Amino acid sequence: MDLLKGSLATALPIIFHVDINPLWFGLVAVIGHTLPVFAGFKGGKAVATSAGMLLAFAPLFFFYSLIFFLIVLYITSMVSAASIASAIFVTLSSIILPYIWPTILPTHNWLLTIICFVLTCYIVYRHKENIQRIKAGTENRVSFGLNKKEN
Repeated sequence: MDLLKGSLATALPIIFHVDINPLWFGLVAVIGHTLPVFAGFKGGKAVATSAGMLLAFAPLFFFYSLIFFLIVLYITSMVSAASIASAIFVTLSSIILPYIWPTILPTHNWLLTIICFVLTCYIVYRHKENIQRIKAGTENRVSFGLNKKEN
């Protein structure tokens, strides 16, 4: 559902030919997801909704980033570590890819880079407790990968 929130919000201005950059709609969806009024401003950590925004705005870039996420998840067996690493990766890739692999991201878009940077900072902030658990070696792990949870 979270992926759909970001995708739909970002796709609507594209579908209806609204003259506002769709990234703004995606950003608002991420903020609404993480700070929902009716849930006492306690929402998600912005990762899946941000990914949905990326899926609607630049699908090839999304799948490129998803591969990175899955590789990090396999290596660490931690969703939080993969989420944080992927957010950083997306921001850096938004700057570099148009120059080295334009098939994935054809043109440089400063708004995309700025929003990715802001969301990366926000995602890291939202994961501060996870970061503490990673440092302490107590972070939850998934049941697959190189460092999977022991049963």
